[in-house]
Amino acid sequence: MNSACHVCGSRNLVSLQSLPDYPLNSLYLPAYDEGGSYRGDLTLHHCPNCLHIQAHSSVPPDALYHEGYRYTVNNAGAQNRQGFFAERVLRFAAGRKFNRVIELGCFDLSLLKKLRAAGIAANHWIGVDPVPLREADRSGGILFINGYFQDVAIPHLNRDLPDLVVSDQVFEHIPGTRDVLSALAEAFAPDSSFIICVPSAELLAENFSFHNIIHEHLNYFSAGTLAKLFTDAGYRLRHSELNNELTVGLLLQIYGNPRSGARAAQEPGAPRVPARDDLLTKFRRNFRIFHNVLGEVGELIRARAEGPMYGFGASDITANLAYFMQSDFAELANLVDDTPYKKNQYIPHLKPRIVGSESIANWPDATVLITAPQANRAIIGRLLTLQPRRIINPLNAF
Repeated sequence: MNSACHVCGSRNLVSLQSLPDYPLNSLYLPAYDEGGSYRGDLTLHHCPNCLHIQAHSSVPPDALYHEGYRYTVNNAGAQNRQGFFAERVLRFAAGRKFNRVIELGCFDLSLLKKLRAAGIAANHWIGVDPVPLREADRSGGILFINGYFQDVAIPHLNRDLPDLVVSDQVFEHIPGTRDVLSALAEAFAPDSSFIICVPSAELLAENFSFHNIIHEHLNYFSAGTLAKLFTDAGYRLRHSELNNELTVGLLLQIYGNPRSGARAAQEPGAPRVPARDDLLTKFRRNFRIFHNVLGEVGELIRARAEGPMYGFGASDITANLAYFMQSDFAELANLVDDTPYKKNQYIPHLKPRIVGSESIANWPDATVLITAPQANRAIIGRLLTLQPRRIINPLNAF
């Protein structure tokens, strides 16, 4: 492995896990597809120097981020994550005045629209993203800049008024993050603030939610490694928190711009979050348990012959669950999901068609495999109203 650590720059990376022919995600097709074009090798590595975990995908970024990029926030899981982030931003911004609110990785502008409608005081609203914005998502008063944010010029700098820079579920996608941060520091006004939210590596391991590993995520930040990334670039840590209440465990941190004071100065009372030296041990152990349990659940559903069987939940990462179960879900009559844009679609490599729950007439005779276990609470609540004969939760042991 010749790549450098995205946090500290060390080239002494060590192999952590290999996932050959791993599925791409967030894909829904009008007909069954064997899925060979929608897979690639994914390898995880860790850095012995700073303990960061990062990935290398055989799928190049340009094959993911383009006009046909399929990810959407029009589902409950994404909306809840965005709602959590927006609430924290609004709490921080209350009573403050900014020159610019800049979102790095703005996607469809939905977060900026929420923040703007909530009344944050700012002169300019700017979103930057490498995926072209659809005309339907454009909004008057918000400037969209198409490109990677480290490569574009962000206008309207006013050194007399601070900026608020937000980035939600983005930095996990970026290689070379340490170089990106150093370059960005000069783009913001003094006393600016930076609020970032990423999936948490600690909670990924603790929750046994390894099906959340995806090709698009090249960084798996812990609180300590994210703090090292920013403080090494001169940013001042103000706040750090973990949130384990949603479908993915989240890490949120708030920083001050390095131009607002001494380089890497620690604010009085600011948290100190060193990298956890037990995380890699827990990651390896829990991944082994997860892999073994999911393999056994795959054997279980292949052995069951009596009665109809359905999968409930056609999430963006359901293909990953099937991968660890070594299954194409041919044993399932359908995948059931009530999200409108998913109905009558197929996930690459998975045999069953996605249908709405209203299409199933034999719930009392059915066995249901939960195929989006990250949403267990909501799915189990829904299944209790449908009353299937049996429910199999593949991650119940965790």
